[in-house]
Amino acid sequence: MKRIITLLQGSIFVRNSIILFAGSMVGNVFNYAFHFSLGRIVDAETYGAAQSLIALLAIVSVPAAALGMVATKYGAIAKARQDYAFGRDLFSYLNRRIIKYGWPLVAGGFLLTPFVQSFLKIDDVLAVSLLWVLAALTFFTSASIGILSGWQRFGTVNRAGIIGSAAKLLLGVVLAWFGFGLDGIIFGLAVAGIIGYFISVRGLRFLTHGQKDIPVASSEKAKEPFDFSSVRGYVATAFIGTLGLVVLGNVDIVLAKHSLDPELAGAYGALAVVAKVIFFVTGVMAAVLFAMSSESVEKNKSQPRNFSVFWMAFGLTVLAAAVAVIVYFLAPNFVMGIFFGDKYLSVAPYLGWFGLAAGLYAVVNLMLQQLLSMHSIRAAQWLLGIVIIESIGLFFWGTSLASIIGIVIGTQAVALLSGFVFIWKKCRITVSNER
Repeated sequence: MKRIITLLQGSIFVRNSIILFAGSMVGNVFNYAFHFSLGRIVDAETYGAAQSLIALLAIVSVPAAALGMVATKYGAIAKARQDYAFGRDLFSYLNRRIIKYGWPLVAGGFLLTPFVQSFLKIDDVLAVSLLWVLAALTFFTSASIGILSGWQRFGTVNRAGIIGSAAKLLLGVVLAWFGFGLDGIIFGLAVAGIIGYFISVRGLRFLTHGQKDIPVASSEKAKEPFDFSSVRGYVATAFIGTLGLVVLGNVDIVLAKHSLDPELAGAYGALAVVAKVIFFVTGVMAAVLFAMSSESVEKNKSQPRNFSVFWMAFGLTVLAAAVAVIVYFLAPNFVMGIFFGDKYLSVAPYLGWFGLAAGLYAVVNLMLQQLLSMHSIRAAQWLLGIVIIESIGLFFWGTSLASIIGIVIGTQAVALLSGFVFIWKKCRITVSNER
């Protein structure tokens, strides 16, 4: 035990995880206070509509999330090379590509507004329109946050997340309280996103100061020009992997809003929010793992790699998820009562199963982050195939809480087993040459 504690204390992964975890927890307090407050202020129909739009935003923002993964990957490469000029050029390059290719996606979204309203049974035109504004903003935010994460500037990432979450809580809840309903909630999210973006961009100023803030081991080495064609080549891998993960974690909420009656869809959203505490708590390890593994891949291209960091993250994720799932099964009424009072206690018996789905998803996410850092496009393609089958199943047979969560758990289990196959092939523990 003493040896394990010593190992954890000396681990850069653990240190970075603690930094990001601390900031994420503060941000998550604001995020969940946002959901708690809305769950009490607005009716179940409005709450369900807000949850479905947030889930839909996650899905339509997949290109932006993929861009964030690319930014993190190549930000980590810049850090490995200690190449500040490349970091600056990367930010400029990504923003030019956003402006060039992003606007048609957003314009298409505005054209689809009537269809989205009909499919999700939402009357608010402004709320759905603001969704596309948020989607556009996420492209730019993903680039800046991704580069910061790649350089392992998790303190700045925390600051942007915390202030943005606080703004979301203040604006969204206040506007909902004053009767602006769904429009006020989504408007609050949009303003909070703008605030977070400007904080993240400000945090990139260190790239203009060269080696001022970060110790550089190889400061006298000349930097080779970086070929941006490799960035374009990685986009497909990042996009497919991100699409699979995002759809896996959100398509059930969107289709629940389509298939269930409004109040039951609101209850489903409430259960999903509570269950995803597991993912939000453990997700920081996946984020740190991706950044550190990407840096390691760049540094050790021709050497055997040590995957002990991955297995450490895997063990901690499984442990945290297992504890949470047990609590959800043993005390569902207590947990739901903490979050929403007595409003959704009628569906509390389902919480353990929702927690199991979230726990499986957390482990799948961690494994795919490791595989994507190693350019494993086959794993990404396999996951995307699984979620396509899940979406079809949910659309045709997801007609009740039990049937939807049953399909989700089955899909997560298949994704987990598939992930193990890829992990076993690529991430066996090896002995570092430096040991």
